[in-house]
Amino acid sequence: MKKLLLAAIVSLAAVLPASSATLYSQFVFDDGTDTLGNSTGSGAGTIAGGTYNHAINEGWSVALGTTLNTWSIVMNFESDETSGFRRLMDFSGLSSENGLYIDDAQIRFVPSTQSTATVVANTFHTVALTFDGTDSNVYFDGSFLYTINTSGAGHPAPISSFVVVQDEGFSGVEASAGSLDYLEVYSGALTSGEIAALSGPAAVPLPAGVVLLLSGLGALGIARRRRGAAA
Repeated sequence: MKKLLLAAIVSLAAVLPASSATLYSQFVFDDGTDTLGNSTGSGAGTIAGGTYNHAINEGWSVALGTTLNTWSIVMNFESDETSGFRRLMDFSGLSSENGLYIDDAQIRFVPSTQSTATVVANTFHTVALTFDGTDSNVYFDGSFLYTINTSGAGHPAPISSFVVVQDEGFSGVEASAGSLDYLEVYSGALTSGEIAALSGPAAVPLPAGVVLLLSGLGALGIARRRRGAAA
């Protein structure tokens, strides 16, 4: 029986796809907690009906609890205003103008490239930013936009915290009211294929012990059916 259980676990591991990134934190805004319990989120605004609703320059801050050397952030958001600059992500503790913005309905990382993506006001979109230790990729609604070389000042780097939809206010408040449907942090850089496959919040992975238990129960079920057939 032990050999059968081990074989079932090994077979299951063999067919599961390997991923370079794992879900580290997830806020789906049923409340303000991380569903995986790794990070702490806080901010002004209200949480209702599975969304975080914020006024102009009310943001959501995330303390990761550790430093992620490579990472991905995926955010499903709605912005009431898309003209001018509207902050999406800040990695400086609100001490710099650098970060990810809406810039006249396009996605721009300051001080870098501006895309041709069109952000529609009052419509939910998904934006993703990944960092592999050298470069960062920006995605919008599942499509790759551009790569940011991170050798320059103000570009993405290892992070232990970040802020979304809130601006530092050095050049006036460059932010918008709006909503977040979900916010996810991955340890590791998601691939273009993984980003394209996202259609909503990722399923929270089961603890390893639960996976082994389910595998064992499946193996036992197979063994019992085989015994019944042999009888």
